[in-house]
Amino acid sequence: IKNPDLSYHDGRKLLKKDPRYDEIDLLEKSTKERLFSDHTHNLEKKRREQFYQWLSEKEEINYRTKWRDARKVLETDEKYEKLVTSDRRAEREFNEWARLTKDRIYEEFDDLLRETKIITYQSQKTIQENEQHLKDILAVLEVGETGIGGV
Repeated sequence: IKNPDLSYHDGRKLLKKDPRYDEIDLLEKSTKERLFSDHTHNLEKKRREQFYQWLSEKEEINYRTKWRDARKVLETDEKYEKLVTSDRRAEREFNEWARLTKDRIYEEFDDLLRETKIITYQSQKTIQENEQHLKDILAVLEVGETGIGGV
């Protein structure tokens, strides 16, 4: 069973065709249903993680991208048919990915600010007195070419 959307009833029909099912048939129905549910949940989790990874690989997409714009980019990729089984679900997962990505970027920036010793409670006053201090702070905060978290 490789389809996380498959119901237990439909999955059972497929499994009955396998000769190993006879041994499994000895298990209680509730146990089989639970194991089937666990399996499909794991499949769904794996698919979602692949979808999130795919979104992260797309340079044209970031947490500020709207779904309608992201969808146009994604639909041109052959992975779209494999990873998107429902447009509504894809939109929901895209929005969740965007929220998680934004939260991660904010956390990284917050960590960077806490680790940056050049920024203190006196920084604003120092910046007003000496503009070079702001340039020094900005130079310290720059991470790579694109800034914090690729934003």
